[in-house]
Amino acid sequence: MRPTLEIHNRVDPIVPLDLHREAYLDILAQTGKTDLVVFREVDSYGQRALTQEELFRAFSALVLWAKTGVPPVR
Repeated sequence: MRPTLEIHNRVDPIVPLDLHREAYLDILAQTGKTDLVVFREVDSYGQRALTQEELFRAFSALVLWAKTGVPPVR
């Protein structure tokens, strides 16, 4: 598995972040890879597309993580 940066809307009635994060981390815990995922939240509601700025910041953080081995701030 490679480093993964997940971005979620803070309030999402369809896929609540807490439930998704908990289930995903439970699966990763079985493989000992919980350190390879970082969850970020954007302050928005529902299932909306990320802005170009949000995508750029996330992608830049992921590239830096891959280069340095230091995970981004959650």
